[in-house]
Amino acid sequence: MRRSAAIVLLSLALLVAAAAPAPAVGAFGAPVTVVPSPCSFVFADADAALGSDGLTRGFVTYNGAGCPSDIWYFQGSGSSWTRLLSPYHGVVLGVAVDGVDTYLLYAASDGVRITKRTAAGFTPGRRLSSFGLGGATEPRGDVIATGGTWWAVWSEPLGGGEFGQQELFQAKTYGTDLNKQRITFVTNRDDTSPSLARRPGGGAVLAWERNDGLRGEVADIKVATSADGAWSSRDFATAGNLNTQPDVFTAGVSTYVTWIRDGRAVEADNTGGAFASHTFLTPASFRPRVAASSGKVFVAWTTEAPRVLFAERAAGTWSGVFLSDPPRPGMAVTAPGGKATVLMLSSLRLFARSQQ
Repeated sequence: MRRSAAIVLLSLALLVAAAAPAPAVGAFGAPVTVVPSPCSFVFADADAALGSDGLTRGFVTYNGAGCPSDIWYFQGSGSSWTRLLSPYHGVVLGVAVDGVDTYLLYAASDGVRITKRTAAGFTPGRRLSSFGLGGATEPRGDVIATGGTWWAVWSEPLGGGEFGQQELFQAKTYGTDLNKQRITFVTNRDDTSPSLARRPGGGAVLAWERNDGLRGEVADIKVATSADGAWSSRDFATAGNLNTQPDVFTAGVSTYVTWIRDGRAVEADNTGGAFASHTFLTPASFRPRVAASSGKVFVAWTTEAPRVLFAERAAGTWSGVFLSDPPRPGMAVTAPGGKATVLMLSSLRLFARSQQ
C-alpha cells in the first residue's frame, strides 16, 4: 500500500479547502454548439487553446459508425463558433496555438503525428513515431508552439509492444531540431499523461504521471523544465495514493498545475513565490483543466456524477458553480481577458459556455 506522504509540491504546506466552492463566479452564457456530433460515437476527445486574437481554437475527435476517427477543427468565442472537417483521422492528443495557427498532436493508425491549421488551410504534417492506435495501450501527449516552431511530448511503451513499460518521448523544431527522443528512464514504473506549457523566460515546463501501471496503487506527479530538450525533473505531488491526470499552464512568470489526488481536484501555482496548493472538496473523476488571466485562476473538472464544476480564484478567494446539468464531461478551458470559456461534451455535440 501507499507510504505516508512527506512531500507535497516539494516543500509546501497543503492548503486543503475549508469549504466547497460557493456559486459566486461571473455569470456564464447559455450553452452554444461548437461541433455537433456527426454520428452516434463510441469515443470522442477534444483540446483547445487561446489565439492571439482572443479566439479559442481546437480540434475534436469523433469515432463511431459513419465517422471513423474523424477530427474536426473549430474556432470561436462567446456565442459565435465555426467548424470544419479536417483531413486527419485519429485521436486528439494536444492542441497549441501560435498566433492564429493551430497545431495538432494526434495519434493515427500509423503513429503519432504533428500538423497544423493555418489561414491557408490544413498542412500535411509529419509522423513523429510509428506507435499509434489499435493496441491495448494508446499514446497520450501534448504540444506547445511559438514563433512558427513546435515541441511535442508523448508516451508510448518501450519497444512498441502493447504491454511494455511506458516512457515519455519528445520531438521538436523549437530551438534545436530533434527527431523522436526518449526523455524518461525509470524501472518498473509507467510515465504517462504528459502536459506541456511554455516556460516563463523560454523553453518548456512538463508535468506527467508516474505510476505503478496495472496495479493502480501508487501514482505521483513529476514536473520538469527544459531550455532546449535536456530535462531537469523533480517530484511535485506525492501526497496520498493516486496523483493523476495533470494539466500545466503558464501565464507571465507564473506556472499553474492541476491534477486529481485520490478523487479530489487540486490546483497549485507559484504566484506567491513558492508553490502552494488548494484541494477542492467536490469529488473529481476526470480531466481537470487550468487557465489563468487578468489575475484570476480558473479550474474545471468532471465530477463523479459526472457534471462539470468550474472554480475561479479572484483576489485570493475560490468560488465555483456547476456548468453542466444533465451530466456532461469537460474537455478544455481557456481564459481570454479574465473571462473563462469551458468546452464540454455531450452525446450530441461539443459545446461551450463562456463568462459574460
